[in-house]
Amino acid sequence: MTETDWVKAVLSVVTTALGVLFGLLGNGYVFWRREQRAYRAMLAGISSEARNNKAVLYESFLPFYNGGIVVRSFSTTTVGRCLGDPQFVKHAKSAHMDIIYEYLRNVGLAN
Repeated sequence: MTETDWVKAVLSVVTTALGVLFGLLGNGYVFWRREQRAYRAMLAGISSEARNNKAVLYESFLPFYNGGIVVRSFSTTTVGRCLGDPQFVKHAKSAHMDIIYEYLRNVGLAN
């Protein structure tokens, strides 16, 4: 083998390695962005459920609670599903998890 052949072989190996590295980095970034979008969608679901529970509180719970009648119950389905999802737990900060657990506990007790 001549020196030119060795240079071509080394360049070929380096180019292939760089191509594989950039491909892995690109796939990792795409996967990370997908997880972030899914996490934000779960947070939006929790927020929507909380808004619905607020409407239940003011329209159905507080006006009738003293009379012993509760027309509608609060929903905790979305929060429960998110807390059961490992991807959600992976991305949530511990302070946020504490707030969500407290919210779930309080809404569960109100039902």
